Amino acid sequence: LFYDICFFDNACVCPNCVKGMRQIGLDPENRADAEKYFTQMRVNMMKTLADTVFSSNPNASLFFNGCCVNYRDEYLNFQTHYEIEELPTENGAYDRIHLAAKRLQKYGKEIIGMTGKFQESWGEFGGYKNPEALKIECASCLSAGAGVSVGDQLHPFGALDESTYKNIGYAFSYVEQLEKMCFPSVSAADIGLFLAEDERANEGANAVLLENQIDYDVVWEKSDFSRYRCLILPDCVRVSPALAEKLKTFHRNGGKLIFSGSSICGTDLGINYIGKTSFDVNYVKPKFDFPIKSPLLLYCGAHRVRSALPVAAETEEPFFNRTYGHYCSHKNTPNSGVTADYPAMLEGENVVYFAHDVFTDYAVHGAYYTKKYICRALDKMCAGRALKINGLGSIGRATLRENSEKNVYLLHLFYAPVIKRGKVFVIEDLPVIDGAEVFFRAKKSVRAVRSCPQGEKIDFKTDGNTVSFRVDGLKGHQLILMEYEK
Repeated sequence: LFYDICFFDNACVCPNCVKGMRQIGLDPENRADAEKYFTQMRVNMMKTLADTVFSSNPNASLFFNGCCVNYRDEYLNFQTHYEIEELPTENGAYDRIHLAAKRLQKYGKEIIGMTGKFQESWGEFGGYKNPEALKIECASCLSAGAGVSVGDQLHPFGALDESTYKNIGYAFSYVEQLEKMCFPSVSAADIGLFLAEDERANEGANAVLLENQIDYDVVWEKSDFSRYRCLILPDCVRVSPALAEKLKTFHRNGGKLIFSGSSICGTDLGINYIGKTSFDVNYVKPKFDFPIKSPLLLYCGAHRVRSALPVAAETEEPFFNRTYGHYCSHKNTPNSGVTADYPAMLEGENVVYFAHDVFTDYAVHGAYYTKKYICRALDKMCAGRALKINGLGSIGRATLRENSEKNVYLLHLFYAPVIKRGKVFVIEDLPVIDGAEVFFRAKKSVRAVRSCPQGEKIDFKTDGNTVSFRVDGLKGHQLILMEYEK
């Protein structure tokens, strides 16, 4: 049973809800109270329906659509599996399947990626997605450890549309050649990303990591940190005392840490948080080699901290905040030329701290040099990661999984440029990429490398436990199998 459109809003003040709030002492004129009540009513709705379904058929499959977008734990208890609805032609979110699937891994349930056959969105009769793009979307689901679902909508004539299923069949014929190797599999990433309270911070971190072919897992307080080389806490992660203690132990044992914004609060790592500045923008001045020598604009104010750690970048404030009555030119107030008394970036041996919400900044504004600024920390703290790819630029994507039943590591490589056409985002031209270099530090002895489904052997070298090889002819998607000894 698939219950659709269950998560359309976060509050309601209809007469029934107003009455219900007042009965339990909540104020319907208070937004927080209205949201609290609505959350509880939604949970009650799912529990009632789930109890009804399972009392009739304990083996039924059940899903409430929309829960995989909210990512609130209280909404994820009643599903037998998770379906990630994403129509990337409509919003350009081709990378969101990775973030969503990684967020759901901790629950141990089956995950399915759900896209559509449409050029734009649901209910578009006569609209068809490029079959090559649909193939890439399906392969992206596999690379995230998810099954594949492609949505259609039945015409009132009651007959399946031949062209629709020709396109779906083209994509599924590719899935059919890969899925036996892809399932069951688990992530083999050794970089951990905590989830921030602001979704934009998560999307910015996801983008920066994927654009640098840095595969990662979403981690949380109860995760086993020992398998990760570096942990990233973007912008506004809430750190509990228990998590702070685990982070200190991880750091003390040589683990690398990247913090930004208020995520440093309560961590007790030698960086004392003071509070957010009042400025609407800031400028940063890196003290390391950086392509921009002038102060670099960040579209947010800094968080003030004090620390004995070395300062890697300084902060410069604007002359004043931009308001309707006090402004300069069309956009942001220029830099004042005076270095602030609080840093922009701190850099210790095993920790880097950004005083600005750099991941949210990148998610919203997409500035190239903001990403380069963030990459300073990634280059240092993630330098020894298990997987490193050269030659794919920011368009390339790479994910690493392991199928222990078949004794194989699964490397998914993508190169599929997304172009905005009109109001939609499409994949159309798939250039062939030669010379991608792969370096993989394997925990097991790799005995063969081959392409899938082509089955062609790929020459590789070993240096200690590092396997390296070159991939040519990458067009859209390529699965590489690294077989290891039992």
